[in-house]
Amino acid sequence: MKIVYFSNSYIPSKKANSIQVMKMCNAFSESGHDVTLFAKSSGNSNNADMNSIKDYYGIKNNFNIFHISASNIRLFGGLEYSYKVIKALKNSNINPDIIYGRNLYALIACLKLNKPIVYESHTAPVSGKKQLEYYLFSKPQFKRLIVINKALYNYYFKNFDIFKKYPNKILLAPDGADIEDKYLKETKKIEKPLIGYAGSLYPGKGIETIIEIAKLMPELNFAIAGGSPAQIAQLQKNNKLNNLFFKGFLKPSEIPQFLSQCSILLAPFSDEVYSENYKKINYSDWMSPLKIFEYMASKKPIIASNLPAIKEILEDKKTALLVDYNNISEWKNSIVKILCKPDLTKKLSNNAFELLKNNYTWKLRAERVLKNSNNKTLSNTCVGKDNNKEIVLHIIGDLNVGGTERNLLKIIPKLNSQFVEHRVLTLFEPGILAEEFIKAGIKVETAFIPRNIFNLISTNAVLKLIKQIRRINPTIIQTWLYHSNNLINLIYPFLKRATINCIRHENPNAGSIKTKISAYLGAYISKMRHNYTLYCSETSKKKHVSIGYSNKKSLVVPNGFVLPNIDKSETKTYLKNRFNIPDNYKIAINVGRYCPEKDYPTLFQAIKHVIKKKPDIVFILCGKGLEKNNSQLCSLPDYSSIKNHLILLGNQSNIEKIMAGADFLVSSSSSEAFPNVIAESMSVGTPCIATNVGESRNIVGDAGLIVEPSNPSMLADAIIKMMETDNKDLCSLGIKARERIRLKYSIEQTLNSYDLVYYILLPHYIRL
Repeated sequence: MKIVYFSNSYIPSKKANSIQVMKMCNAFSESGHDVTLFAKSSGNSNNADMNSIKDYYGIKNNFNIFHISASNIRLFGGLEYSYKVIKALKNSNINPDIIYGRNLYALIACLKLNKPIVYESHTAPVSGKKQLEYYLFSKPQFKRLIVINKALYNYYFKNFDIFKKYPNKILLAPDGADIEDKYLKETKKIEKPLIGYAGSLYPGKGIETIIEIAKLMPELNFAIAGGSPAQIAQLQKNNKLNNLFFKGFLKPSEIPQFLSQCSILLAPFSDEVYSENYKKINYSDWMSPLKIFEYMASKKPIIASNLPAIKEILEDKKTALLVDYNNISEWKNSIVKILCKPDLTKKLSNNAFELLKNNYTWKLRAERVLKNSNNKTLSNTCVGKDNNKEIVLHIIGDLNVGGTERNLLKIIPKLNSQFVEHRVLTLFEPGILAEEFIKAGIKVETAFIPRNIFNLISTNAVLKLIKQIRRINPTIIQTWLYHSNNLINLIYPFLKRATINCIRHENPNAGSIKTKISAYLGAYISKMRHNYTLYCSETSKKKHVSIGYSNKKSLVVPNGFVLPNIDKSETKTYLKNRFNIPDNYKIAINVGRYCPEKDYPTLFQAIKHVIKKKPDIVFILCGKGLEKNNSQLCSLPDYSSIKNHLILLGNQSNIEKIMAGADFLVSSSSSEAFPNVIAESMSVGTPCIATNVGESRNIVGDAGLIVEPSNPSMLADAIIKMMETDNKDLCSLGIKARERIRLKYSIEQTLNSYDLVYYILLPHYIRL
């Protein structure tokens, strides 16, 4: 296939965009395509022969390069380049099968050639450019948009309707690297470990962080590859360190050898990353750093900032150590950890290399971006498999802050793979957590059904929902909670998709009359459908089977949790300052929603007993309905006598941070299946008092206190016992609680359980 590539890049140059362009042209050529690159000229560009360019970039394959001289003025330069490109293309007699590029002006100019066009974008467009993109995307010659990270994918999907209608017209394809012998050569042993960084020295790239680390670790050497002579001179003048060495700019072909000499590689990007136009554009949200992939190819352990763009590629403690970019102490500790743990070094290095080899080489990227891109019927392609992925559609009432919703937010992004994409469809308005799902790269749609039972089962609403699900065309439908389970099971004959029902209630006989009706209706339907049913606890499974739910295809998948790195002392200080809590007061937290199952009357009675004996305590209540404007809550018998000891916050999105600042958590529930809030509290090192319902006893174990439900006196005694526990012992109990979650309820164990279910339904299913 003949490919013409239009680029904004000067060839050769020191810019990363020129490396990306040359590596992609090389990969296209390596795949057997006839490639011609039209690049901008700079000085002696026209005199550079292909052999010198190949040596400079470290490429192996030959392809044609045409140098086009054009002004740097944005609009005029773009028009001039487009005119000259069209002229050069005609004079060369090249008849391309596909036109590919990052130069928007040239692609629009080539519309009249009536050839398939693929456009690659690396940043969100400014206003004028956005109108040009609208124009290009509206033309039948346009076949696909290539973007390099999830944030950019979400931006285009949200702002351009064409991608909602034809999802196959946009492809997420991060940058990559080659696997070269230069990376893998053994290097001679050096006296001191060498900590390396390769990249530019513009603001936000991390040189400031590296300098601070080097000051704290004089026993180690730090090497920096990159930067202009002026930048290096200024940094050396301001920082006279004997262990910090600047190598200057290295040719792309020299980078592998440099990385191979390092013991550890750093990528300390900040959340504000700039280029030479640093005063104008912060591109941290849109980046897919080339150096990260080159680091992975080097088989050296990586420590990187835990920014969203980085976390799309690297996973903490699996392929790298990810830390806060501005926490110098954490960078230092991570370096020490790698140097002192050879097994960790080997694990991180090998995992990162395998991830690159299987997913992020330039050749794989070239094959991916060209697949179906020259297909004239692409705009009519079935949308059920986005980029040839199977779709698992999670259907739920809404995404407001709740245990089930927060659990979904943790697991779904980690279940996405190169073979399977997970999406969410809400029946009602999306809810407060919808944005968090989108930020995590999960597509969220909504049916916008008004919130009452008559609308939920109305003909129009049902027909609209069926049509929407058919458009998404999922391979698997996974429903959450009674309403979604029952509705989708009832319309199953119109969908005929493999279906998984998820039940999160412990006791079908608890709760409101509406909940009980939904539970028993689900039992009746389950006998007809025999879908897979997932429970979050054995107790929940037994109680639902006892009222008639089918025992066939029933599985228990406990919730899984990550262990956030939150400074408890700092967070406690923050809470006390924010709410003017005296220093000697204990902070207890309760997280839930206002409903009968959470049993707030019992909690309020217990609090009344506690403050009579020990008034130096406040209770922070978080969740839907836990607000001063909830008349039902404020009319509970004991509210008026304890209100001065209550802080009612309502829904909160940063619940784990608030939990970390508390001394302990109190749960007064009369019914639970798998209480997420207890495990979440323990995961941040905050011990719990919980009632003996559902899985609570198994979760808490010997790392907290268990009391009988609906027993205010026993609950009050437990609270007082926690208050009287020495701060040091309370801290030890929190550490024990956190370790219990790590061992028994890790997110990885939960993901493995879901893997098994999906593998049963999708025999080719693999999660990388």
